[in-house]
This record gives sequence, structure tokens and C-alpha cells, in this order.
Amino acid sequence: VRGAGAGAALDHLLAGRISTMNVGKAKYSLLLDENGGVIDDVIVYRRGEDDYLIISNAGNRALVAAEFDRLAGDDQTGDVEIADISDDYALIAVQGPRAREIVEATAGIENVTPSFADLGYYAWSGGTFHGDDLFIARTGYTGEDGFELLVPNALAPALWDALLAAGAPLGLVPAGLAARDTLRLEAGMP
Repeated sequence: VRGAGAGAALDHLLAGRISTMNVGKAKYSLLLDENGGVIDDVIVYRRGEDDYLIISNAGNRALVAAEFDRLAGDDQTGDVEIADISDDYALIAVQGPRAREIVEATAGIENVTPSFADLGYYAWSGGTFHGDDLFIARTGYTGEDGFELLVPNALAPALWDALLAAGAPLGLVPAGLAARDTLRLEAGMP
């Protein structure tokens, strides 16, 4: 979501004052329908003064996209550009007490600024993976410490393999969304 009206538009659509976030930070929020009911939970990243990235749950993508389409058609939101880039990117999350060790040891990840060690909770960083842009978030959305790596789809298999290779000696085990849900329940998260 971009444009001079992006912050105000997100304040209207999501719970909380998204427009007050600092650049470089992330915020957990709820996507609300016209009556204030919850459609889905999302994480919003402020990438620039008028530039936000919203990551929703893949299972609710159609509902989320429909709500953002509704926002795009709202004359009250002002200058806002909304693009669904879901089909262009893959998100791989490395969660758990050794997550930082694993991502730091992953071959091909470079130029991370701020570094993994300096990246605070609910913040994001930029970097590269084999020379292409890598978006790195640290939200620990499972209730554990963790990093979420967003890459163009073409790079996802290579990143997956590199993470598995780096993590194997550290006990990394691939897990699906059901494991995430269990961890979230244990941490008392929605």
C-alpha cells in the first residue's frame, strides 16, 4: 500500500494507528470489516514514509484482497495505490531459540542492514540472497524468536535448501502451519 493517503487508509481499515509507526518497524494488527468485525490478523511493515507492506495469512488471502479492493475504491482514502504481490513472493519463516544462528549461517544471505543481531523485535531489515533483494522481518509471530524471509518466488527453493543446510547441525526441522498454530496457542496469541 503506497501513496500520500496510505497511512490514513490503513488507519481506517486496520485496528490501531498504523500511520504513527516508524519506518523500519512492524505492527501486528487486525483487518476489520465495515462493522468492525475481524476478518483476519495481519502484520504491517512500514517501508517508507508512504510505503507499507501487509502480510496476511495465506489461507485468508481472498478475503483480505477483497477488503483491500474495497479500500482502493473508497473516495475518502485519498491518494493510495494498492497492489497484491502475493503471487510474486514466497515467505519462509525460521522460528525458535536458534533462529538467529541459522539465518546468520545461511550461505548466500549477505548485506543485512541492520544486522540480524541488531534487528529488534517487530522490525525489518534489508539484505540480499545471491545478489537479489531479501526482505527480513523479525516478529516471532509463532511466539518464539524468529525471522521471516521474503524473496521472489524464483529464489525460494534455493533459500529453502540453504536454510536447511545451515540449520541441519543446529537441529532445524521443517514444520507446517499446524506447528505454528500450536506455538501461537501456547504463547497465548490469537
